[in-house]
Amino acid sequence: MFDPYHKWLGIPPEDQPPNQYRLLGIRRFENDPDVIEAAADQRTIHLRNYQAGQHVELSQRLLNEVAAARVCLLDAGNKAAYDRQLKSQGELKIAPPISPTEEDAAWQAAYDSVRQQSPAKPRGEPRLAPPPPPIEDDLDLQKSYKRVRQRSQSKAPPPVPRLSTSQVQQEAELTKRRVTDRSSEPESTGSPRLQRATTAGEDEPRAMTEFGKYILATVACGAIFLLYVIACVFFGWERGGGLIPMLIFFGAVTATWKAITGAV
Repeated sequence: MFDPYHKWLGIPPEDQPPNQYRLLGIRRFENDPDVIEAAADQRTIHLRNYQAGQHVELSQRLLNEVAAARVCLLDAGNKAAYDRQLKSQGELKIAPPISPTEEDAAWQAAYDSVRQQSPAKPRGEPRLAPPPPPIEDDLDLQKSYKRVRQRSQSKAPPPVPRLSTSQVQQEAELTKRRVTDRSSEPESTGSPRLQRATTAGEDEPRAMTEFGKYILATVACGAIFLLYVIACVFFGWERGGGLIPMLIFFGAVTATWKAITGAV
């Protein structure tokens, strides 16, 4: 049979049922309220670790006993009556102190550090350990979460249209051909309107022509980038498909930009 006093608190069967001092792991008839409160906090933190295991009811019972011991020993009247009761029972043999384990020492160190960092609060009514959350509600929440997750996973995303390799190559060739045709078109200077503009001043038409080239180059580079994205989606490339596809992409963008704008 599982013995929570012995397994969790180190109280052997011959000392059971333990008195409240033995339950908190302090010497009998301890009068320092800070020592009593610190020991109760340490026991509470330690026992809460077992609430998620298979002995939930036993851990809750021990938590209630620790909370009752805290309330009794921190009240002067209740403590005096309890001490008289222990003395009247003839328990003259003082129980040996519990040797702290490594886990208890770690919890005590963590509690001391938090207690030193937190500002001192006036002592009021003793704090009771909050009851653990009901297990049935937790199970219902987990079931609801699983149902929602299964519904979200059942809704598949819309399929991404995939282009064949020949279609991608045709689109790239068509784009290059359009860019080459536009860049190779001769500028007509024989129209009367252009001649009048030339006689009025050649700076403004030249600036507009240069601006149009940059706009055209930007659009062409954007089309090449769109084709590169479609190829990445089609072939399932991750991180751009590697070094060779990225070099081809940047080479095509650079060549297109130079061909349209005439930049060196």
